[in-house]
Amino acid sequence: MLKVILLFLLCTLQATASDPALCQVIHNSADTSLSFVDVYLNGSKILGKMPFRTATPFVPVASDATFRLAVTRADAKDTLLALTYRPEPGIATTFLLQGVADTARYAPNPDGKSIRLGWGILENITMKSLPKDEVAVKISNGCTDLAMADLIARDVAPLLPSMGYGGATPTTIIMPPQQYEFLLLEPMTHVLVRSLQANLTTLGGQPAVVFFSGFANPLTNAGGAPLGLYAAMLDGTVVNIGIPTTVEEMAEKVGIRVYVRHGEWIVECNDGEYEVRVYSLLGEEMTNVTVAAGGLHILGTIGSTGILVAKHRSGHMVTKLLIR
Repeated sequence: MLKVILLFLLCTLQATASDPALCQVIHNSADTSLSFVDVYLNGSKILGKMPFRTATPFVPVASDATFRLAVTRADAKDTLLALTYRPEPGIATTFLLQGVADTARYAPNPDGKSIRLGWGILENITMKSLPKDEVAVKISNGCTDLAMADLIARDVAPLLPSMGYGGATPTTIIMPPQQYEFLLLEPMTHVLVRSLQANLTTLGGQPAVVFFSGFANPLTNAGGAPLGLYAAMLDGTVVNIGIPTTVEEMAEKVGIRVYVRHGEWIVECNDGEYEVRVYSLLGEEMTNVTVAAGGLHILGTIGSTGILVAKHRSGHMVTKLLIR
């Protein structure tokens, strides 16, 4: 990333009385042919083979002139997408690469929006330090086949009404760093369309760009990455906040086991008390039980597929996909 910063400075900063602007690039195109891209600034390659779901740190750029931001396929010459932009002094802006290069290979957007490769632009990103009990987020939707929906944090607050592809929160939202359940509701009927876990517990004291990434239905989108939630930090670190650490990976540390016996799902706990909930893939709660240390609970028949969320009394949370 040091190379990125130095090249940004070399390509854009000149002697000027204006305060420099700050810019960040996030690769959020789920096009399977764009797993890696090269990023150019004013004709100079500033980052080669940038992977999908990664970000650059925020870096200073001159605010007294326009710059040209472009991307190509990795190690290719032909420009896929370019943008000319004049930043404002002192303003931090995130540029999200999203959409697909070959629209014929991917499902159309349910609301008729273009899914062609493009830039999502988020301005006025918060750069100041925050108290440890706050997270400052802007939320952006880069999922091309996700229908417009109202985004709500369950039991907390509405976040973004009528969120369609390319939509983003107009202002920064200050949230406590905790585990949330993001609900997508059909705007007219308020029927639950989808539910996603959003784990902000590790982001306290930091601003972040939270972005929906991947496809709602990978099977109709060239087998691309499934829908997930990610957060890009100021230093370019990208965190998967939509899928907490799985039960299998954490079994020895968190003391909880989930397994099948005689055709039924069993939850066994040997370290502290867990609140266990099971949701359908549409977000409907099917089971809600408390399992104490040393306890065993039979979930029984829960249908074809579900998502188990186990929350320890300390606040730590793990998940497991249940497939029968």
